[in-house]
Amino acid sequence: MEKRFSIGKKIYLFVIITVIAVAFGTAGVSYAVNAGQIDRYYKQLATDSATTFASFVDPEFFKELRAAAESEEFQELRDLAEEHDDESMIREYLEEHGLWERYEQQRALLMQYLSNMSAIEYLYIQALGGSDDIYDMYLMDDTDNPLYETGYYEEREVELYGIDTSKEIEPSISHGEWGYLCSAWMPVYDKSGEIVCHVGCDVSMDELNQERLRYFAMIILSALLFTMVVLFFAVLFARKVMVMPLNAITKEMKKFKPSENIEDANVIDLNITSNDEIQDIYQGIRTMQLDLVGQIQRISAMRSEQAKKDTEISIAGKMQEDLLPRHFPDRSDFSLRASLTPSKEMGGSFYDFFLIDNTRYGLIMVDVSGNGIPTALMMIVAKTLLRTRTLAGGSPSRVLSDVNRTLCADNPAGLSVTVWLGIYDPSSKELTYSYAGSEQMALSQKGDIYKLYSAEAQQALGIDRGVRYDENTLQLQPGDRLFLYSAGIPEARNINSKRYGMDEMTKILNDSRTVDPYMSLDRIKNSVLSFVGDNDLTEDVMMMLLSLPRD
Repeated sequence: MEKRFSIGKKIYLFVIITVIAVAFGTAGVSYAVNAGQIDRYYKQLATDSATTFASFVDPEFFKELRAAAESEEFQELRDLAEEHDDESMIREYLEEHGLWERYEQQRALLMQYLSNMSAIEYLYIQALGGSDDIYDMYLMDDTDNPLYETGYYEEREVELYGIDTSKEIEPSISHGEWGYLCSAWMPVYDKSGEIVCHVGCDVSMDELNQERLRYFAMIILSALLFTMVVLFFAVLFARKVMVMPLNAITKEMKKFKPSENIEDANVIDLNITSNDEIQDIYQGIRTMQLDLVGQIQRISAMRSEQAKKDTEISIAGKMQEDLLPRHFPDRSDFSLRASLTPSKEMGGSFYDFFLIDNTRYGLIMVDVSGNGIPTALMMIVAKTLLRTRTLAGGSPSRVLSDVNRTLCADNPAGLSVTVWLGIYDPSSKELTYSYAGSEQMALSQKGDIYKLYSAEAQQALGIDRGVRYDENTLQLQPGDRLFLYSAGIPEARNINSKRYGMDEMTKILNDSRTVDPYMSLDRIKNSVLSFVGDNDLTEDVMMMLLSLPRD
C-alpha cells in the first residue's frame, strides 16, 4: 500500500500557528491586563464620586420630593408640562408644596459638584424600583435637562435588570447612545435607615477607548512585523502544494450550477492525485455536487407528484411530531400522560415536559396561531425559548415575560403563542403555573368530580412586549388529577356545526376519573372524534393529565 503523504507534512502550519500564537497571545495578555487595570480605576472613580455626593444630599427633602413625584397629580402635571415644554408648571407645583427652595439648593449643589469634577459626564438622582421593575424615576438632573424631567419614568438600563436595588449595586461599564460610560449608583438613606433614592454617576470612557484602540493597533502592528518574515517564506512553499490546487478547485466550483442533468450542472472534474487532504477535499466536493444533482432530481420528481400545499402540510406535521417528547416519566409518585391529535390543516400545538433539576419538572402546552410552515417554525422557536428559559431558572410568570419580549422583538408573521407553563415539584406536590391566553384546566381532588378553572384571559405571547403575567400555585394531594386541554376540544364541531362543548368534556372526564390516565385521555379523544364524525378537525385536540396515586 502506497504510503500516505499527508498535507501536514507539506505545509508550514505548525510554525505559523506557533509564531502567531506566541506573538498575538503575548499582545492579547498585555492588552487585557492593561484594560482590566483601567476599568477597575474608572469603576472606583465613579463609585467614590457617587459616594461623596451622596453624603451631601438631603435625604429628608428627597423623601418628600419622591412622595410628591410619585403622586398621580404630579404625574399628570408633569406630562402636561412636557407636552407644552413649560417648566414653570413644575416650579409652581414645587413652590406650592414648599419644595422649590430646597430643590434649587440641591440642584445648585449638584451643578457645583459636577463642575468641580471634570471627569464626571453625568450626575443625577434616581428612585430605583425593585429587581423585577423595568422603569426607574428621575428625581433630579443637571440644568441641561428641563425641570419637567423630575418624576420622569425611564426604561431601566440593561445593566440594572434583575438587580436587587436594596443592596449594594456593582459599578458597570456600558456602551450605548451616550457613548462608553462607567456608571455607579450609591444609595441615600433617611433617618430610619431606609433607602430614599440613589445617586447615579457616569464617567465618560470615550477618550480612553480611543486610546485603547491606538494601543491595541500598536501591539498588533508589532506582532505583524514579527511574523511577516516567517510567513513570507512559508507562503512560497504553500503556493505549490496548497494554494494552486485549491485555486483550481475554487475556479471549477464556481462553474457549478444546480441542475437535474450532470453535464448542465458542470460537476467538477480535475486531475488531482496528490494522495493527501487536498485530494480528499476535491473528492468530497465532487461527491457533494453529484449528491446535490441527485437530490434535485428527486425533489423535482416529488414536486410533480404532490401539490405545494400538501408538501407544506407534510413538513409542518413532521416538525410538529418531532417536537413532542417520545417517552413519559416513569415515576411511582405521579403519572403524566399527554395526547395530541392534529387538525387537517396542521395547527401549531405541542406539549413538552422535562426535568429541570433533581426534583422539579417543567410542563408546557403551547398553541401557535395559524398553520403551515411559518407556524411550525414558530413552534420550534417557542419550544426552544420556553425550555431553555425554564431550565435557566425563575418563576413561570418571569419565564413567560422574558420569552414574550424575545418573541415580540422578532415576529414578522405576527403570530400569537398561547402557553400554559407549570413547574411541578413531586417532593412537595406543589404546582406553580402561569399562562398566556386562556386558563384551560380542570381539577379532580381525591377522586371527586372535576372542577373547571376559569380565570380572566391574559395576553398571548408575541403581541405586546410589556405584558406581565399572573402566577398561581396548586397544592396537590394524593388522589388528585389535573387535566389540561386546548380549545380544540370544546370548539370541535360536527357536520351540523354543533360544538362539542364543555359539558360533554366534563361528563367524559368524570366518568373516567378512576381509570388509567392514558385510558382517560383516550376516551376523551375518541369521544371528540366520534362527535366530529365525517367533519374535519379545525383545531388541534391536545390534552395533558397529571395524576397522583392514592395513599
